[in-house]
Amino acid sequence: MVRKTKNKVLADNRETVEAAMAYGKEKGIETENIEIINHWEVSVPNPKGVFDSLCHLQIAEHERAIELLRELTTVEEGRRRGEIRRHLNSIEKRTTANNSVLNQFIDVKIGLRKNVRVVKTVKKPKKAAPKKTAKKASPKKPKKTIENAKEIPTKEELNHMGYEEVKAVAKDLGMSVYGKKYEIVARICELLS
Repeated sequence: MVRKTKNKVLADNRETVEAAMAYGKEKGIETENIEIINHWEVSVPNPKGVFDSLCHLQIAEHERAIELLRELTTVEEGRRRGEIRRHLNSIEKRTTANNSVLNQFIDVKIGLRKNVRVVKTVKKPKKAAPKKTAKKASPKKPKKTIENAKEIPTKEELNHMGYEEVKAVAKDLGMSVYGKKYEIVARICELLS
């Protein structure tokens, strides 16, 4: 993505910038700089002034829209209601264009105060965990002892059970529930012996 410059934003949105400059001149906001180019004095838009003027112009446009909406609630004459609607539509178009330019100005960091420092937060890298040496897989110790063997089903009963039931029995005994049914049955039978 190519980043726009301040001058590119001003050039691409000439109509909106000119309207903001006229409003700024009317309200006493400095929106242009006088520069000498090829021995001629030329008026060049001041991006910061245009930004400030656009902000004030947006406020004025919204206040005008509020007045029109209040009037719209009280007026019953059809012709006047149509005029108000057209005024509101034109205000909406202007505010949309102004918002677009304001967003572009914000993207190129116009409107920030000079003494404000933008600080980027950088996450600290996590320390690498020490490598663990691989341990030999040791069989899990059963929770229940052989004394409770009366509750453990026989091999025949386990073979007639479904896979989920066998897993439940293995889980109750504190054994691994992973693997095929015959593997789980073999581990349970090993406990019995």
